[in-house]
Amino acid sequence: GGPAWQAGVQPGGKVVAVGTLEDDSQLPFSEMQLKIMEAGIESSEAAVPVRLQYGDDTREYQLVTQASPIEPDRRMIGIQSPTGDTLFSELPAMPNSVAADVVTDEDAGAKVVGFDDQTLDASAIMPITPLLSRIHTAPSQPIKLRLVRTDESEHSMTLPPQKAKDFGIQFKIGPIKALMQNGPAEKAGMKVGDQIISVGDDANIDAYQMVLADVQYDEPMNITVQRGEGDSREEVELSLTPQRIEQTMTPVSAFGEMMSVDSLGFAYEPTAVASEVISGTDASAADGNETIQVGDELREIRVQFASAKDRESIEDELSETAMEALTEGWEIGPTQPLGNLMETIQLLPNGTKIIATAIRPPNGTVVEQTLTVRQSDRFWYDRGLNFTPVESIRKADSLGMALALGVSEAKRRMADVGRFLSMLVRGKVKAKFVGGPIRIAQMASHQAEKGLSAQLMFLTMLSMNLAILNFLPIPALDGGHMVFLTAELIRGKKVDEAMEMRLTFVGVLALLALMIFVFTNDILNLL
Repeated sequence: GGPAWQAGVQPGGKVVAVGTLEDDSQLPFSEMQLKIMEAGIESSEAAVPVRLQYGDDTREYQLVTQASPIEPDRRMIGIQSPTGDTLFSELPAMPNSVAADVVTDEDAGAKVVGFDDQTLDASAIMPITPLLSRIHTAPSQPIKLRLVRTDESEHSMTLPPQKAKDFGIQFKIGPIKALMQNGPAEKAGMKVGDQIISVGDDANIDAYQMVLADVQYDEPMNITVQRGEGDSREEVELSLTPQRIEQTMTPVSAFGEMMSVDSLGFAYEPTAVASEVISGTDASAADGNETIQVGDELREIRVQFASAKDRESIEDELSETAMEALTEGWEIGPTQPLGNLMETIQLLPNGTKIIATAIRPPNGTVVEQTLTVRQSDRFWYDRGLNFTPVESIRKADSLGMALALGVSEAKRRMADVGRFLSMLVRGKVKAKFVGGPIRIAQMASHQAEKGLSAQLMFLTMLSMNLAILNFLPIPALDGGHMVFLTAELIRGKKVDEAMEMRLTFVGVLALLALMIFVFTNDILNLL
């Protein structure tokens, strides 16, 4: 549903230019992110030119940045770094998944070289693309994988379908939020704001129904949507023929707030409103106002682990914040959307108890019910394989190249600081983006975890920052002294010492006020 998705950007391309930043050999992903964020802060409506290379084919896009659902002041275009074809050494498979049932310790760090009757192209930017597309578009089909283990031995395994887990409630599909340019939905006449009310003869549509179904490429799909409001409301029947595209990402966005049917080219927001209470589950076990019913809006869930072992089985896979939300209250909303909740549910053992709290319209009656995680009749779009990300490192092969890269990096960092200060003066940058010693320590620690090279690159940025700030024409800083010396050179005599002292004192007070501000800002960001 993001800007790149809407523009039809396909996986496997290499970003070689973003705005004025251009590097045909190796454009760092962090540089691309920074350039996009700067462009978004400068103007939330202006398009950012992005150029991608697909082999010998170059494609140009004009992408308007989009606010992050988690942090609205953070701008993005919806491009993520690629997934590698090697399984993680420490955790090759997620717990409580079908991958965990078939992947052994000997497969840790193994490289996937093929699946079924297809061999992966090792020379591609992202060789794993066909396999990921197969997993996400045919969740009900078993897949035979071919691996090369770290000891160079070859191994085959069958990855069965992953049964989806839920707690007996299905959720209403939300209105269409985005369309893929020249996709089947746009060509068929679907519009943003349309509400899907039936697919074929099935009028009981929920948010996960289409994203968990196998894609039938050769079969047109009839979708009826409701368009407009009040007296202008109408039902429109559309015929969409699925298109063959590579789907390397899951149909639920990274932030969990958007779902897409890529083969049909539309995206929508799932709602937390119950569209069906599945018979034979805890959700339908009792009658009356104490039971969650169709139309109720789920607001919060709390997980009750049956044992410490069940909790420990997923503790390492979730952040501290996510674990705290599960046990103390996962409030469904922008920061903890339904999509992320349902993905987390897939990690829980069957039989785990969940206390669900819902609101019943129109009076806002609070309903609380204990539900049980169970295996549904549907198949999940992920099977638990854990792949390493694709990374590359630029290394200087001579002292001259190292010096050239160093100068280039210093110039970029100096330009970044200059742009930031310019936007700060013009009121484009919010106060929360200004950090002090605590923020610097956090960033330094984060970069240090990536290795010495990343730490040195961070120090380059910090050095440029200090260099420019120190030469600002503020009394008490070197830049202020340069102003006084320049005035002395022009006048041919020294500046009045009393005035210089007063201005220096004002400068010191301003710096102390700034220090108090950034310290306070850092502390508030920690809370």
